[in-house]
Amino acid sequence: MSASATSLPGTAGETSGQPLLRIEDIRKSYGELEVLKGVSLTVAEHQVVAVIGPSGSGKSTMLRCINRLEEPNSGRIFLGRDEITARNARLNELRRNIGMVFQQFNLYPHLNARDNVALALRKVLRQSKATAYATAEKTLSRVGLAEKFTAFPAQLSGGQQQRVGIARALAMEPKVVLFDEPTSALDPELVSGVLAVIRDLKALGYTMVVVTHEMGFARDVADHVIFMDHGQIVEQGPPAQIFSAPKSERLRDFLSKGLGH
Repeated sequence: MSASATSLPGTAGETSGQPLLRIEDIRKSYGELEVLKGVSLTVAEHQVVAVIGPSGSGKSTMLRCINRLEEPNSGRIFLGRDEITARNARLNELRRNIGMVFQQFNLYPHLNARDNVALALRKVLRQSKATAYATAEKTLSRVGLAEKFTAFPAQLSGGQQQRVGIARALAMEPKVVLFDEPTSALDPELVSGVLAVIRDLKALGYTMVVVTHEMGFARDVADHVIFMDHGQIVEQGPPAQIFSAPKSERLRDFLSKGLGH
């Protein structure tokens, strides 16, 4: 882990105020279906941003545009001073700095936990096998899998598989980590373990954008909450405002129905 990854950002919830990730008027359509309708937001260094909203509101598409897994039709995205959406953007380098944790784990079933984490270290960073394995084992230990280095995905619970996915993202020492509904594919009793890992990452000062249906987690852990609906950011603000004093009728209706617990 890098020095920046292990340094505390200050008191809980405090951020440096430096814009690390900036999204400007992103639009994305699939044929006639407009999924993102001019989304803009800024994420500061060390900040945890939770993105909530009903299914189909564009949350996951926004994340996938950030690391160019999806190509936005228009708008611009910046990581620091680098424009992710530039035609000449060095995507491999940018993706190294943008960790992604997927809903469905996306592990290679024929590789054990250590090899799943080490693969990108060897292929992208050109690390030796010994160095990649050392980094993988250190990162797996950090997410509570010190005894599972040689276990294959089929031998792991869903929660453990997701923690391997988190370790894989962290091993690259990214500047920001994106979580796409990291607990939605898990049995209820496994959710808390994954959320505990994300809480620990917050304490370590990681910058994170977390799409989640876990409202209690968003309320307790996020510095800033964004509510999306129909491809737009309808309301955003600190958790206390979003959950205790929502301004928009759409957000009040969403929270009153208990969508996402």
